[in-house]
Amino acid sequence: MASYSDQWKEIKKTFEKDTGKKKPGETVMGFIKKGSGLEKSLAAVDAIIKDKKWDELVVAQKNLTKSITTWIEAAKAAMNKDAGYKNYEVNVNAMINRLRGLADEISDLAKHHAGDQSVSLEELIGKANFALICKPILADAAIKAFFSTQKLFVNAATSAQDRELLGFYSDGQARIKDYNTHLKDMTSLKGKVAARTELLKYTKAKVGDMLDAIGKNGLLGILAGYSIHQAKALKEINKKYSDTPFAKLAQKASAPLNAGFDSLTKVELFLDNIKG
Repeated sequence: MASYSDQWKEIKKTFEKDTGKKKPGETVMGFIKKGSGLEKSLAAVDAIIKDKKWDELVVAQKNLTKSITTWIEAAKAAMNKDAGYKNYEVNVNAMINRLRGLADEISDLAKHHAGDQSVSLEELIGKANFALICKPILADAAIKAFFSTQKLFVNAATSAQDRELLGFYSDGQARIKDYNTHLKDMTSLKGKVAARTELLKYTKAKVGDMLDAIGKNGLLGILAGYSIHQAKALKEINKKYSDTPFAKLAQKASAPLNAGFDSLTKVELFLDNIKG
């Protein structure tokens, strides 16, 4: 495979061939080529790959990202300031997209060879994903109200204590405890560093456990079980479940549970796409 420096040269040649103009940095915004450090960053990456000094690639990849960002910002500025380049906006954007493609390849390569390099979880998955994992979903008032109300223990038809509802309650408390334990484990990792491979494995397992605690075999499933049981009891006395305060409480609780489940599912997908 051609070096990344050579691939960048080909991208520039394609632009010049298709437009008859030099790339923006060579004529309008001279500091793009010199100030961004793009060629230097690409050369550094190529040298690391050639010598297989993988422990240096993560830092080099971060430097390259900064250079690419600077170059793209300057290229866009060149299009805005020079009418001649404005006519070739499609071509400049094609350069930008291909450059981003190189950046993605190098990023994947850095992740693949990171091995047991020590990183924080925020660095590994990003601050936004870390925040989603650590969001205390079960702190929502509607969830607390549903899984603690005494009304859940009473059969809607007989007004007597209901053993099945007590069973649901017991299961719910166990799942709440599971979720909160995993949440505490994840929040405790804030700012701490660990071997990348082990950290990724641990986080995948924890997010899976949190999803289990909330999902169809967890709190959402228990909530559905409560609701079905009460609906059957109400049907016996010709009352509509949907009209009861209980139903409204269940509906309020399901909304944040589903939202939290969806957020954790997105993080799980992100984790699955990180090369171990």
